[in-house]
This record gives sequence, structure tokens and C-alpha cells, in this order.
Amino acid sequence: RENMSSDAGHEIMVSRSIQTEGTFGDLKENYRYSRLRRRGLENVKFEVLIVAMGHNIRKLNNINRMSCPELERYGKLKEQKSEI
Repeated sequence: RENMSSDAGHEIMVSRSIQTEGTFGDLKENYRYSRLRRRGLENVKFEVLIVAMGHNIRKLNNINRMSCPELERYGKLKEQKSEI
């Protein structure tokens, strides 16, 4: 409790909550996945695994749909951001 109430602990908690919200928010908002539909630990694990794999496949598909010039531009933009 002392660690969580410190300034450093609070920053870590905020950072972790933001990181996970990105993926779950994407699944909930863009793909209308709001709740688990299975019961039981094994079935829930399987459903989460399938949803995660589907999410990763969608991300890969979006990257593969970019043409080479777009990928090169993205790489340059990423390098510029890291320099700042």
C-alpha cells in the first residue's frame, strides 16, 4: 500500500492502465466485443486466445495492405519521433 500511494507507484499504475486500455478499447469499440460468451476457466481461456489471435491477424492484415512507399514513410516518421 505504501508503494501504491507514493508518487512513483501512482505513475506506474497510471501507465499500466493506459497500456492495457489501448487493446481492450480497440476490441470493445471497433470490433464490438464487449463481454465473454463462454463459461468455465478453460472455455474462457480459449475464447480470449481466439479473440487475441483475431486481433493480431487484423493488425498484420492492415500492415500488409500498406504499399512499400507507405511503409517507408511510416519508418521515417517513426525514426523522427524517436529522435525528438
